[in-house]
Formats: sequence, C-alpha cells, structure tokens
Amino acid sequence: MGTSETTRNLKDMRDQLSTLARLEKELMDIRDNITKTHNNINRLKNRYEESVAKVKDLERGSFSTMLLRLTGQYYKRLDKADEKTESYKKEYDRKNEKIEDLYKKRDELDAKVSKLRDIERNYDAEIRKREESLLNSNSQLALRFRQLEKDRKDAIKSSRELDRTITVVRGVKRTISSAMKSL
Repeated sequence: MGTSETTRNLKDMRDQLSTLARLEKELMDIRDNITKTHNNINRLKNRYEESVAKVKDLERGSFSTMLLRLTGQYYKRLDKADEKTESYKKEYDRKNEKIEDLYKKRDELDAKVSKLRDIERNYDAEIRKREESLLNSNSQLALRFRQLEKDRKDAIKSSRELDRTITVVRGVKRTISSAMKSL
C-alpha cells in the first residue's frame, strides 16, 4: 500500500470516526428511551390488570352489582370498564411495538458503534506505527517531530505548574479574605 493510499485511508477513517460521539450519544438516548418505555409498559400492564379485575367484579354479581342493575347503571358501568380495559390494551400493544422498534434501532446502532470502535483501534495503531517510524528515522521531519513532541510535553508541564500556582494563589486569596473579615 502506497503512502498516499494509506494517508487517504487514514483520512477516511478519521471522517468515519467523526460520527462516533454522536452515535454513542444516540445509543445512550435509545437505551434511556427503552428504560422509560419499559416503565410505561409495566404501568399500563398494571392498569390493564386492574381494569380487567373491575370488569370481573362487575360480572360476578355482588351486592353492589345488584344495586347497579336495579338503578339501571350496571350496563353503563360495564361498558365504561370494558372501554377502559380496551384502551389500556391498545396503548399497551402500541408501547410494545415501540419498544420492538427501539430494540432494532439499538441493535443497529450498537453494530455501527462497534464497527467504528474497531476502526478507531486500527486508526490509533496506524498513527502509533507512523509516529514510531518517524521517531526512528533521522530525517529532517523526524528531528522536527521530536522537537515538536518535546515542546508539547514542556507546554503540558508548564500548564500543570501554572494550574498549581493558580490554585495556591486562590487559596492564599481566600485566607487573606477570611483574615480580613475576622478583623
């Protein structure tokens, strides 16, 4: 494989990897949505079971059922309870369809993310290989790379020292402020 082809492959990999964070967030959102939908399904199932129990109670023929029949309210109550039961059942079925779709989307995204993580590992390995190759050569580019790497490490060290200094200064400032308040 030629250098330009490898470079093109690395650019393609980097372009593909640019979507990884978005896909991982999307996957997390879908998982949250699955959890919420499961909770809704359980809530609907409980409502449905309670509604079925009410219908059975009405059909069983208790004293209250007899009173409802005498007052002419029995069939209205039974119809209303049947309607509620049916609406809970329909919503329960809709949520089950939704969760099946969510599972499909989750599985598809999981496969994409997994593939991208493989690409990321290959990309990182290729970059490390190139860095090692560059560091092991004695060309002008290698010398420049080594100098830039040294400068980068020095900048990181200076940044850490500056952060520590700022933290100490803030502590001193709080101490002085506290001392001034107590005077």
